Amino acid sequence: MSVEITPEIIKEIAEMLDAGMVCFYHKTNHELEYYPDQFRNPGFNDEMWAEIIDKVEENYGDYMRFESMHSSEAFRVMEYFIVI
Repeated sequence: MSVEITPEIIKEIAEMLDAGMVCFYHKTNHELEYYPDQFRNPGFNDEMWAEIIDKVEENYGDYMRFESMHSSEAFRVMEYFIVI
């Protein structure tokens, strides 16, 4: 199944990832959901985000998950641009 994501949504995903969020893009209704990445934001109040977390978990197959790169991956991307 091919899913097209608009440049505006891609920009929003990138901004949310940069802010320490995990993003979920609904494949059919094209809505973006996000909540704090528990590994990048230890101690975040999951009760504040419970509605979104439950919504995504209950329909996980309907979403595409996006998470930020690990620092080692980001470093390799930077290395690539230096070499070019």
